[in-house]
Amino acid sequence: LDEKRTEQINLGINDTLINDVSLDGSRILFDQAREESDLWQVGIETKSEKQVTSDPELELWPDISSDGKSIVFQKATESKHLLEGLIVLRSIGDDQQINIATNGFSPKFSPDGQEVAFLRDSENRIGLWVTGRNGGDERALRTDGFSFNGYSLVPYNRVQANDYSWTPDGSGLIYCAKKDGLWNIWQVAATGASEPNQVSKNNDEDVRFSNPIFSPDGKRISYVSNYVTRTSDTKTTANACLLSCEHPEILFSSKSEFKLLGWDQTGNNLLIALPENRATAKPFQIQLILVSPENRSTDLALIDAAYFYNVQLSPDRRWIAFVTHVEGNDKIMIVSSADGEEATIANTAPNMYVSGLSWSPDSKTIYYGRQKQQRTISMIENFK
Repeated sequence: LDEKRTEQINLGINDTLINDVSLDGSRILFDQAREESDLWQVGIETKSEKQVTSDPELELWPDISSDGKSIVFQKATESKHLLEGLIVLRSIGDDQQINIATNGFSPKFSPDGQEVAFLRDSENRIGLWVTGRNGGDERALRTDGFSFNGYSLVPYNRVQANDYSWTPDGSGLIYCAKKDGLWNIWQVAATGASEPNQVSKNNDEDVRFSNPIFSPDGKRISYVSNYVTRTSDTKTTANACLLSCEHPEILFSSKSEFKLLGWDQTGNNLLIALPENRATAKPFQIQLILVSPENRSTDLALIDAAYFYNVQLSPDRRWIAFVTHVEGNDKIMIVSSADGEEATIANTAPNMYVSGLSWSPDSKTIYYGRQKQQRTISMIENFK
């Protein structure tokens, strides 16, 4: 303190927390955490796993191009930088990769695979951006606020994977955002040449929108509306809604938070994941439900000890992939969207976690992150 100088005494990039200093100042006790996450793939028929990336950074939240030849994902040095990572595009089957955007997260290929949309945090506002698959022609579509519900810890899953969606023809994107105190669904051209267009007509400030998904024919939008009763005993009602020709319909309601997975093979019914308790990052029982346009709901399957934030519908809408945590390890499983039949695809080691399930376009391969966390307590001696 007299010399007013600083000196680095520990090495490495691990997160470090000082726990204690001895009374004589000669020893420092500190805690370090090191996290790793590489991307893997597994075939649902062969059940054969293959490593896709092996970089020292965290690689998370993959998305696959429509031709199945490229993968885009987020890379970050530490968990605290998950909203400040690189967006990386890599050819599947070789080591060729390029950084196509900085300070971005949650990337998604356009339907033709030629562009990538992603989110960016700037001045505490989440914005929606698009760039070419080679990193050129980067443009902001919206920078004045965006609905992003964050991510869970260990494993790192996006709380709501469907924060935004491409239109089926790839000409634009839809998302939920708050403007003038009201939540609504908005659509914006992928070129960024025009202002966003308000699709819904909500005028209730107690309602929040999320999870917008186009129907396969592109004529309807399903979404979740959460209505908050502002009383001393605050309560929330979640509704699965369908927007067609600007007229919303409520198809399903629950006092608990739920997730829209998408549309079934007929293109008319919605698939919903409903947790038994309030949604958290911990695994628990989840009810898979099929909801028809006539407001009829059918229980499809009941899955145990599953991560609510890691349930994904396949592109052909035949399978629902999910991760369970049973007897100390994560397990990738699939369940049929037609009859609820389950099958185990892959098991991981007890010290590994599975994050960010993502399907290949042909619905034959699942991509995911293998996450590992190690913690150590160390002591520096003879420091004084």
